[in-house]
Amino acid sequence: AALQSVEEEDRRRLEAALQVVRDGGPPLDLELRLRMPDGTLRLARTHGILQSGRDGSSSFIRGSVQDITDQRAAEQAIAASMASRDAAAREHAIAEELQRSLLPRPNFRATGMRVAAYYRSGVQDTQAGGDWYDVISLPRDRTALVIGDVMGRGIRAAAVMGQLRATILAYARL
Repeated sequence: AALQSVEEEDRRRLEAALQVVRDGGPPLDLELRLRMPDGTLRLARTHGILQSGRDGSSSFIRGSVQDITDQRAAEQAIAASMASRDAAAREHAIAEELQRSLLPRPNFRATGMRVAAYYRSGVQDTQAGGDWYDVISLPRDRTALVIGDVMGRGIRAAAVMGQLRATILAYARL
């Protein structure tokens, strides 16, 4: 009757593992899904060793069952949180690199003009955002200073910034 609470797939694994123990194999060590009377599913860790009778024959399996449902849920939550944090860090690094690559060259030279710039992101602790500027050499000793602000931050804003910057550069050269 106790086996009835074990999910069918797990029941077959349990029966096979019990047979291995009876045949002299390693101790029982399984994680099983148990269906509770209220219909909820719990995860249990089972351990067991074969106990022999006085005559040396297999007598019974002695062990323990521990509910590990909450432990596994916490482990999954931690893993998901770490994956999310790592993805955010990668996105942040990509956005910063993209933004740095799209900013104007620091060695811009124009006749009769000295250009200096400092980029300060609107978002603390990041260089990734939609704010941008460029200094463009134009024909006939002219220079264009372009300043823009793309709403948002991160990869998407930096990518839009790159598209706008490329478009303006193309038009400026015409």
